[in-house]
Amino acid sequence: MRSQKFAFGTNTRRTLPFTVAGETFFAHPLTADEDLTLADIADRYDLDGLSGATLGPFMAEMAETLARILQTRAQGSTLIPTEWVLTHVGLSTQTPILDLLRTGNRPEQPLELTPWLDEPFSIQDRAFTARPLNFAEHIRLGSLPEDGTSRELTQGSAALIAEYLDARTDETGEPITAAWLTANVTANELGQILSLLQNGPEALDPNADRPGEGSPPSEADASSTS
Repeated sequence: MRSQKFAFGTNTRRTLPFTVAGETFFAHPLTADEDLTLADIADRYDLDGLSGATLGPFMAEMAETLARILQTRAQGSTLIPTEWVLTHVGLSTQTPILDLLRTGNRPEQPLELTPWLDEPFSIQDRAFTARPLNFAEHIRLGSLPEDGTSRELTQGSAALIAEYLDARTDETGEPITAAWLTANVTANELGQILSLLQNGPEALDPNADRPGEGSPPSEADASSTS
């Protein structure tokens, strides 16, 4: 029989430091209790169909759980409240952070809310970074009305997208407003801008149909929010 020493337990595994939004954490492996808590959340929601009314509760619960997980791994006496996670973590970074804690291997995906594009994108010569939505911004999406006239749906989406864009520009000048946005982009482009911030450029179809010049957008175009 071979003489070999086995050691189990999360404290026996080497941990790596990692940084999110300027705060340093150690990749202490997820315990079974923590993994079960995450599994409980997944069991309560349809993760393949998160939208509308289910989006906000899922994000809020996930942010609270991640805050507890990261707090136990924060360097020094740093406090990691739920509000910090809502601001600095999103769907695009939640998975790689948890993968790092499960495997101890640094994933290829960024752990920060790094812009989807290397260069800013522009709207009528105004530049914006394509930073992914954080949890708080995703939760706001769940507040958008799903019923109403084409004008109500479009203007509701435009108001929210304008807030997102205003937080993603360093240019001085007039704030980005829904009125400025609807006066300078097509109804179809509203949905494309939101899709870029939500899912990145790979989700966009560069050959997508656009409303013909001089013709009003369809109801589907006007209400597109993803």
